[in-house]
Amino acid sequence: MSVRDNITRMKARDQLIAKKLESADIPEELKGKPLKLPQMNFKISLEKLVQSMYGPPWYALRARQVEDKVDGLMNKVAKEYKNMIDTLGMNAEIFAQQWKEYIGSLQLEELNDLIERHNIYYPVEANLSIDLKTEGFLVGSTAWEPKEKITTGGLLERFPPDIDIAITRGTI
Repeated sequence: MSVRDNITRMKARDQLIAKKLESADIPEELKGKPLKLPQMNFKISLEKLVQSMYGPPWYALRARQVEDKVDGLMNKVAKEYKNMIDTLGMNAEIFAQQWKEYIGSLQLEELNDLIERHNIYYPVEANLSIDLKTEGFLVGSTAWEPKEKITTGGLLERFPPDIDIAITRGTI
């Protein structure tokens, strides 16, 4: 089917739709003119249509869950960091000791398990392409990087037990 045939078919469809509408429903400036309906310049496969009926894909839900849990953890740690500095800030040694104990007491296994599952299944579930040169996965044309696990060392680096470093960085 040529482009001209397609345009003719679309105009005929618009005219049929316009005839079925009651004249009271059509604004004066549009009476007698074909309706302009949005056209899609791409096709959606039946497979994608069926998948969309069941909501977002698992990898997207899991990625969102990881983001929410990481954000929640970071907010919780930041709040406790500020709280501890406000109460123990005058005594740097006690603050450093208690801060390290607090970070060590955090339960990170469940979150890291979720991150690990996401890193394992995401490339397959999202059907990522493979860069033949690097043999790594691509998201579009960008190299995919697995999500980093949350570690006590990483938290102590972001929220240092040394108050002077925290002040210098502007962490407080």
